Amino acid sequence: MATRATCRVADPVSPKPPHPSQRGFTLLELLIVLTIFAAMASLSGLVLTGTLPHLRHERAAEQLVSDLRRARLEARTRGVETEIRLSPGGYSVPALDIERVWPHGVTAVWRVREAGRWQAAATIALPPRAAASQEVRIEILRGTEILPVRIDPVTGRVHAG
Repeated sequence: MATRATCRVADPVSPKPPHPSQRGFTLLELLIVLTIFAAMASLSGLVLTGTLPHLRHERAAEQLVSDLRRARLEARTRGVETEIRLSPGGYSVPALDIERVWPHGVTAVWRVREAGRWQAAATIALPPRAAASQEVRIEILRGTEILPVRIDPVTGRVHAG
């Protein structure tokens, strides 16, 4: 008996679909994913730009508190007054070689209590003994947001908030 051999020819028009694990992404699927990522990135950028000025404002208050505490310690250590010079754009503590400039949009109002009234100050002198301190209030401003800092006249401690 003669065997008959048959040969199958692949149909070039309808190839066999690839196995699901070998299938790639279509261009449309990639464009949709990229659009979603772009939208998320733009939203996170908006959130961060609104937060950054607030963080700079808080950081300026923290830096001021730290500098005032260091100036207080310097006055006690040396046994002489430590002067803090104030300007509209920042402040300086010459004894500690500190020169600070407020971040963009941040200002401060410095007030000293003299004769029972609050008055604007151009300089503040921190004495070596806490009991001899002036009562000082500083308001660090950014728009309508105010971060208060004060120096207690009895203890000489610097308080924020």
